[in-house]
Amino acid sequence: MAVDEAALTASLITLLGRVDLPPSTDEQQLLDRLDEVLRATTQVLRVDSVGLMLLDGHDALRVVGATDDAAASLEAAQLELRIGPAIDCLGSGRSVSVDDLATGADYAPVWNWLTTRPQPPATEVRSVLSAPVPVRGETVGTLNALHHTPQSWDAAQVRAVEAYAGLIGILLRLGAAVPTDGGSTLPTGRPEEA
Repeated sequence: MAVDEAALTASLITLLGRVDLPPSTDEQQLLDRLDEVLRATTQVLRVDSVGLMLLDGHDALRVVGATDDAAASLEAAQLELRIGPAIDCLGSGRSVSVDDLATGADYAPVWNWLTTRPQPPATEVRSVLSAPVPVRGETVGTLNALHHTPQSWDAAQVRAVEAYAGLIGILLRLGAAVPTDGGSTLPTGRPEEA
Protein backbone atom coordinates (compact mmCIF):
# COMPACT_ATOMS: atom_id res chain seq x y z
CA MET A 1 0.00 0.00 0.00
CA ALA A 2 1.44 3.39 -0.99
CA VAL A 3 2.40 5.89 1.69
CA ASP A 4 0.30 9.06 1.70
CA GLU A 5 3.21 11.51 1.91
CA ALA A 6 0.98 14.49 2.78
CA ALA A 7 -0.64 12.59 5.67
CA LEU A 8 2.77 11.37 6.85
CA THR A 9 4.21 14.90 6.81
CA ALA A 10 1.18 16.35 8.62
CA SER A 11 1.32 13.60 11.24
CA LEU A 12 5.05 14.05 11.89
CA ILE A 13 4.69 17.84 12.12
CA THR A 14 1.84 17.48 14.62
CA LEU A 15 3.75 14.95 16.74
CA LEU A 16 6.96 17.00 16.59
CA GLY A 17 4.99 20.04 17.73
CA ARG A 18 4.11 18.11 20.89
CA VAL A 19 7.52 16.56 21.44
CA ASP A 20 8.77 19.05 24.04
CA LEU A 21 8.37 17.47 27.47
CA PRO A 22 7.99 19.84 30.43
CA PRO A 23 10.27 19.31 33.46
CA SER A 24 7.32 17.98 35.44
CA THR A 25 6.72 15.12 32.96
CA ASP A 26 6.32 11.76 34.64
CA GLU A 27 6.75 8.28 33.20
CA GLN A 28 3.05 7.91 32.41
CA GLN A 29 3.02 11.14 30.39
CA LEU A 30 5.98 9.90 28.36
CA LEU A 31 4.26 6.55 27.79
CA ASP A 32 1.15 8.42 26.65
CA ARG A 33 3.24 10.34 24.09
CA LEU A 34 4.79 7.11 22.86
CA ASP A 35 1.29 5.64 22.51
CA GLU A 36 0.30 8.65 20.37
CA VAL A 37 3.18 7.83 18.01
CA LEU A 38 2.13 4.17 17.82
CA ARG A 39 -1.46 5.10 17.00
CA ALA A 40 -0.33 7.64 14.38
CA THR A 41 1.97 5.05 12.78
CA THR A 42 -0.93 2.60 12.50
CA GLN A 43 -3.39 5.15 11.13
CA VAL A 44 -1.18 7.08 8.72
CA LEU A 45 0.66 4.09 7.28
CA ARG A 46 -2.47 1.93 7.24
CA VAL A 47 -0.74 -1.02 8.86
CA ASP A 48 -2.77 -3.46 10.92
CA SER A 49 -0.85 -2.92 14.12
CA VAL A 50 2.38 -1.69 15.66
CA GLY A 51 4.56 -2.78 18.55
CA LEU A 52 7.42 -1.07 20.34
CA MET A 53 10.28 -2.79 22.15
CA LEU A 54 13.03 -0.87 23.93
CA LEU A 55 16.14 -1.64 25.95
CA ASP A 56 15.88 -0.69 29.59
CA GLY A 57 18.70 0.75 31.70
CA HIS A 58 20.12 -2.78 32.09
CA ASP A 59 20.08 -3.54 28.34
CA ALA A 60 17.13 -5.92 28.73
CA LEU A 61 14.65 -5.73 25.86
CA ARG A 62 11.10 -4.91 26.99
CA VAL A 63 7.74 -4.48 25.29
CA VAL A 64 6.64 -0.88 25.82
CA GLY A 65 3.55 -0.80 23.64
CA ALA A 66 1.39 -2.70 21.19
CA THR A 67 -1.72 -1.51 19.39
CA ASP A 68 -3.44 -4.91 19.42
CA ASP A 69 -3.14 -8.53 20.58
CA ALA A 70 -1.40 -9.62 17.37
CA ALA A 71 1.42 -7.09 17.88
CA ALA A 72 1.68 -8.02 21.56
CA SER A 73 1.93 -11.71 20.62
CA LEU A 74 4.62 -11.01 18.03
CA GLU A 75 6.66 -9.05 20.58
CA ALA A 76 6.21 -11.79 23.20
CA ALA A 77 7.36 -14.45 20.72
CA GLN A 78 10.47 -12.47 19.80
CA LEU A 79 11.36 -11.84 23.44
CA GLU A 80 10.87 -15.45 24.46
CA LEU A 81 12.68 -16.97 21.48
CA ARG A 82 15.31 -14.23 21.04
CA ILE A 83 14.63 -14.59 17.30
CA GLY A 84 12.76 -12.33 14.93
CA PRO A 85 12.97 -9.26 12.74
CA ALA A 86 13.08 -6.96 15.78
CA ILE A 87 15.97 -8.93 17.30
CA ASP A 88 17.89 -8.74 14.01
CA CYS A 89 17.05 -5.04 13.66
CA LEU A 90 18.31 -4.33 17.16
CA GLY A 91 21.54 -6.21 16.47
CA SER A 92 22.25 -4.61 13.09
CA GLY A 93 20.84 -1.12 13.66
CA ARG A 94 19.06 -1.41 10.28
CA SER A 95 15.46 -1.96 9.29
CA VAL A 96 14.43 -5.57 8.70
CA SER A 97 11.41 -6.53 6.63
CA VAL A 98 9.68 -9.87 6.30
CA ASP A 99 7.09 -10.29 3.56
CA ASP A 100 5.56 -13.44 5.08
CA LEU A 101 6.49 -14.99 8.43
CA ALA A 102 4.73 -18.21 7.39
CA THR A 103 7.17 -18.87 4.56
CA GLY A 104 10.39 -17.33 5.91
CA ALA A 105 12.82 -19.99 7.08
CA ASP A 106 14.77 -17.48 9.19
CA TYR A 107 11.78 -16.81 11.40
CA ALA A 108 10.04 -20.22 11.36
CA PRO A 109 10.29 -20.52 15.18
CA VAL A 110 8.41 -17.21 15.54
CA TRP A 111 5.68 -18.37 13.15
CA ASN A 112 5.42 -21.71 15.00
CA TRP A 113 5.19 -19.92 18.36
CA LEU A 114 2.46 -17.61 17.08
CA THR A 115 0.35 -20.39 15.57
CA THR A 116 0.73 -23.11 18.21
CA ARG A 117 0.14 -21.20 21.42
CA PRO A 118 -3.00 -22.18 23.33
CA GLN A 119 -4.35 -18.67 22.72
CA PRO A 120 -3.00 -17.57 19.30
CA PRO A 121 -3.69 -13.97 18.32
CA ALA A 122 -7.14 -13.35 16.89
CA THR A 123 -5.53 -12.50 13.55
CA GLU A 124 -2.27 -13.77 12.16
CA VAL A 125 0.92 -11.80 11.97
CA ARG A 126 2.22 -12.32 8.46
CA SER A 127 4.21 -9.29 7.28
CA VAL A 128 6.61 -7.40 9.59
CA LEU A 129 8.80 -4.33 9.26
CA SER A 130 11.13 -3.56 12.18
CA ALA A 131 12.82 -0.15 12.24
CA PRO A 132 15.56 0.83 14.71
CA VAL A 133 14.83 3.42 17.39
CA PRO A 134 17.94 5.62 17.61
CA VAL A 135 19.12 7.58 20.65
CA ARG A 136 22.48 9.38 20.46
CA GLY A 137 23.66 7.20 17.60
CA GLU A 138 22.79 3.87 19.20
CA THR A 139 19.85 1.57 18.56
CA VAL A 140 17.84 1.32 21.79
CA GLY A 141 14.82 -0.52 20.46
CA THR A 142 12.60 -1.28 17.50
CA LEU A 143 9.32 -0.02 16.11
CA ASN A 144 7.54 -2.98 14.52
CA ALA A 145 4.79 -2.48 11.94
CA LEU A 146 2.79 -5.46 10.80
CA HIS A 147 0.09 -6.68 8.48
CA HIS A 148 -2.20 -9.65 8.99
CA THR A 149 -1.69 -10.69 5.37
CA PRO A 150 1.54 -11.24 3.41
CA GLN A 151 2.87 -8.11 1.72
CA SER A 152 6.11 -6.63 0.44
CA TRP A 153 7.47 -3.48 2.05
CA ASP A 154 8.63 -0.75 -0.33
CA ALA A 155 11.28 1.90 0.29
CA ALA A 156 8.69 4.60 1.08
CA GLN A 157 7.10 2.43 3.78
CA VAL A 158 10.50 1.67 5.29
CA ARG A 159 11.39 5.40 5.39
CA ALA A 160 8.02 6.23 6.96
CA VAL A 161 8.35 3.64 9.76
CA GLU A 162 11.93 4.85 10.30
CA ALA A 163 10.64 8.44 10.63
CA TYR A 164 8.25 7.41 13.40
CA ALA A 165 11.05 5.39 15.06
CA GLY A 166 13.25 8.50 14.95
CA LEU A 167 10.49 10.50 16.62
CA ILE A 168 10.33 7.89 19.37
CA GLY A 169 14.10 8.29 19.78
CA ILE A 170 13.63 12.04 20.29
CA LEU A 171 10.97 11.42 22.94
CA LEU A 172 13.22 8.93 24.73
CA ARG A 173 16.16 11.31 24.70
CA LEU A 174 14.02 14.07 26.15
CA GLY A 175 12.48 11.61 28.62
CA ALA A 176 15.93 10.57 29.86
CA ALA A 177 16.39 14.13 31.12
CA VAL A 178 13.10 13.98 33.04
CA PRO A 179 13.61 13.33 36.77
CA THR A 180 11.88 10.18 38.06
CA ASP A 181 11.44 8.61 41.47
CA GLY A 182 14.51 6.45 40.81
CA GLY A 183 12.45 3.31 40.29
CA SER A 184 11.54 3.91 36.68
CA THR A 185 11.58 0.97 34.32
CA LEU A 186 10.93 3.08 31.25
CA PRO A 187 13.58 2.36 28.64
CA THR A 188 15.61 5.46 27.91
CA GLY A 189 18.74 4.10 26.32
CA ARG A 190 21.96 2.72 27.70
CA PRO A 191 22.79 3.62 31.33
CA GLU A 192 25.68 5.90 30.42
CA GLU A 193 23.37 7.95 28.20
CA ALA A 194 20.71 8.73 30.78
